[in-house]
Amino acid sequence: MGGALRRPSSYPIDAARACVPPMAPVVTKEGTLFRVLTDSDRPLLLQLQGGPTLTVEGPAGLREVFAEGVGEGQAYTWAFDAGRPLLDPHALAVDGPERFGQTDGRDFRSLVVAPPPPIDFERPRTPLESSVLYELHVRGYTNDPGGDVVNKGTFAGLTERIPYLVDLGITAVELLPTCEFDEHEVPRGEGRVNFWGYSPISWFAPNRRYAASDPITEFREMALA
Repeated sequence: MGGALRRPSSYPIDAARACVPPMAPVVTKEGTLFRVLTDSDRPLLLQLQGGPTLTVEGPAGLREVFAEGVGEGQAYTWAFDAGRPLLDPHALAVDGPERFGQTDGRDFRSLVVAPPPPIDFERPRTPLESSVLYELHVRGYTNDPGGDVVNKGTFAGLTERIPYLVDLGITAVELLPTCEFDEHEVPRGEGRVNFWGYSPISWFAPNRRYAASDPITEFREMALA
């Protein structure tokens, strides 16, 4: 496993641009290309869990490094000068606690995942004057202990509720934050949690504690339901 400032020969540029954020890690047969934007000329460290730390130097702007032999499932963080670990804001997945509101001693780390396949669907084109919007919180809306939702508190649970929303005449839902956030990042006292999620730590990663299975797949299935 190593690192080199080069592009791999199998870098799937078109597929990556179609399916993932422009700066997300790109997995290839040879390894993974990592990219990050910085406004500093200080060295950046790519910290690979269970592997080496790669130093990425350069001027302010785009930095990139290709890590040979690194593939799906690799946890990583960025850092300046071995300082506080930083998550990749463009990562598609984050490793961390599995259950909402509980800690299991696992720190948040970005995860390398292969880009999901493109979605072939036709966007609904309901005229604005005919639209009925419903704003909801995925966990709050589906987590009623007495409700009939099987996968409570999850994207799959919301998928289960879609027929009911359609029967009400709802044409679109607006979701409160669904990306990764640390619910324990709360300054108001011990035992409290950030229920709403207005403190995101990874904008493109669906919250794994809102998922009964793979969060990316589950989120996409919910959006298509």
